[in-house]
Amino acid sequence: MAADITVAFLARGRDGELAAVEAFIASYERHPAGMPHTLVFLAKGWEGVSGRDRLSELAALVGAEVLDLPDDGYDWGAYFRLAAIAKTEFLYLLNTHSRIMKDGWVARLYAQITRPEIGLVGCTASWGTMGWNWAFPLFHIERRWRQDWKIKAIAYAGWVGLRYLAFMISERRHFPNFPNPHIRSNAFMLRTAHLREFAAQNVTPKAKHQAHDLEFGHKGLSRFLEAKGLGLLLCGADGGAHPPSSWPDSGVFCCPKQSNLLVADNVTREYENGSVARKRDLELANWGHVLVPYVDDP
Repeated sequence: MAADITVAFLARGRDGELAAVEAFIASYERHPAGMPHTLVFLAKGWEGVSGRDRLSELAALVGAEVLDLPDDGYDWGAYFRLAAIAKTEFLYLLNTHSRIMKDGWVARLYAQITRPEIGLVGCTASWGTMGWNWAFPLFHIERRWRQDWKIKAIAYAGWVGLRYLAFMISERRHFPNFPNPHIRSNAFMLRTAHLREFAAQNVTPKAKHQAHDLEFGHKGLSRFLEAKGLGLLLCGADGGAHPPSSWPDSGVFCCPKQSNLLVADNVTREYENGSVARKRDLELANWGHVLVPYVDDP
């Protein structure tokens, strides 16, 4: 079967990211993709960095092409530029923090994205938002009240009210309220033509909140494809394809053990290595509720 998929790994050059490239390659060699593909390293931020020659050596080990790009636009700048020149029908995009966890990591997503009613398939997904999520503050207000911290609970509730007013003024126009189902941009597959069209309707981000807007804002990639009548799917390591309603129970992202995770990233590692309190906060932020009962922190 001819390869009609470009797998693109974002190889950042700043801040010691050569180690991230090596870690990605180790995971790439350890886990077969399950089908042919063209591998490209999107090299940005390597100007004046001594490791650029080493990047070429590493790319050669896995037969990857290196595409040098300007160091701007966050991840989206690189993705948009790739979409403009890619020759394959599908793109599989992985950010610098991506680490492959299971075999068949290309074939599993390809089996879903080729369905005509599907527009975007990801290895992690969330209901989260930079907009308003009542679940998080209500959980902590109730917890303080239950622990007989009545004054703290009331004070915290007042602070939450002020935060909500600030949100209404500053962020509501950009980000939906919770729940906000979207495919996260750490590892996802879509048709090249769709990303090219999405890029043509948006500007390359110059600030972090603009990059967030492209991922999970009102005009983000997930909303763009849904407006075309196309669905979103989260793909697990078991090959299962989960619609948004079942994401919290999929065993993939920010949930106990994350045993169904196909491609890990910095957030999945933060959850895995985090304290009980941190795990609980990540669950609240992404799913609106705590997935397992936790003993209160001392």
